[in-house]
Parts: sequence; structure tokens; C-alpha cells
Amino acid sequence: MKVLITGGMGVIGAEASRKFVKEGHRPVIFARHRDESLIGDIVDKVDIETGQKSRVFESKDGGFRANGSSITFSDGRKMFVGSPGTGAPEEKP
Repeated sequence: MKVLITGGMGVIGAEASRKFVKEGHRPVIFARHRDESLIGDIVDKVDIETGQKSRVFESKDGGFRANGSSITFSDGRKMFVGSPGTGAPEEKP
């Protein structure tokens, strides 16, 4: 399975990356800046990409019905990732 973790060098992202590595995957960590201080123990088991991410996607009527990000890697490649829904958990009455 291919796994892309945005913010993978932060506290939560590093833990998520560690979990995927333990499960036998080689995740791609995407971050704005390279800082290996929180992933030093797995840095040889992940691929690291740096670049910029922007996230402003909404419907024409202003409602949020999807979750998406446009990512630009440091070498100029671009990728859009998204999913239906806002990504927030549903509220239960």
C-alpha cells in the first residue's frame, strides 16, 4: 500500500509514520521543511518529500462538502489529494 503522510515530521505525523513502518510499509512523508529530529529512528525506512501545500476548496455556494489538498513538491511536481466529506467526524444527536 502507498501511504502519503502530510506533516509527517511533526509530533502526530511522526507517530503515524512510525505505525506504518511497523506494519511493513514505506510511507512518503511530505513536509514544508526537512527536520528529522522526531523521525530519526525511522528516517532510513521512509521517503521524504518537501514542498508547499495549500488547502482552500469549497463548493460554489460556500458549503464544505469535500476535503482536499493541492501539493507542490520541491521539484515542481503537483498532486491533488482529496476525499468526500469534510474529514471531520459526524456529530451524533
